[in-house]
Amino acid sequence: MYQETSPSISPTVTPRNPEVKAARRQEPGKTQPLTLAQIGRKLYIASVTGGRTVKSRLASLGLLPGQQVQVVRLPQFGPIVVSVKGTRLALGRGVALKILVTEAPAG
Repeated sequence: MYQETSPSISPTVTPRNPEVKAARRQEPGKTQPLTLAQIGRKLYIASVTGGRTVKSRLASLGLLPGQQVQVVRLPQFGPIVVSVKGTRLALGRGVALKILVTEAPAG
């Protein structure tokens, strides 16, 4: 006999979702994807996940582990704009998800 099951529903990722807001309140030393960073915060790249091609492409743009970055524009849809070494770069969300950042140390 066929039995209907309801699909599992994951939380919606919107700026008003409390889970997303909690994830954006980053604790020092914790890593998070660049897509969850707050605008204007100084962050350091902790690591880059993904294959050799992605890592090579990001390295050629100056996005290496230990490099300081700052989120300039973070729209709900579309590319994220970051500042690296005084240069602004537009990154697609898929690529930005592969960049893990950590909060700059206080002081």
